Amino acid sequence: MSVAQTSVSTYHDHVQGGKELTQCDQIVQWLSTQNKACTRREIHEGTGLEYGAVCGRVNKLVKDGLLTELQLSLIHISEPTRPRLIS
Repeated sequence: MSVAQTSVSTYHDHVQGGKELTQCDQIVQWLSTQNKACTRREIHEGTGLEYGAVCGRVNKLVKDGLLTELQLSLIHISEPTRPRLIS
């Protein structure tokens, strides 16, 4: 099995095993306790989830409309985007 096939297989096992939903829930729950928008790195440090997992789940949550990303010009910070819960 090639690396690509292994990655795809692992992804499907991950989604079918319910881990993705659990990680999304952890991220949303943690963000709801914060009084500010947070970077992916802050989410990673706050939840204890792997950084790559946080990036993937945040991208999914943004795509699903559950989180929004503020643009750098709107928040005047050095990091590109800070995901945030939609109220």
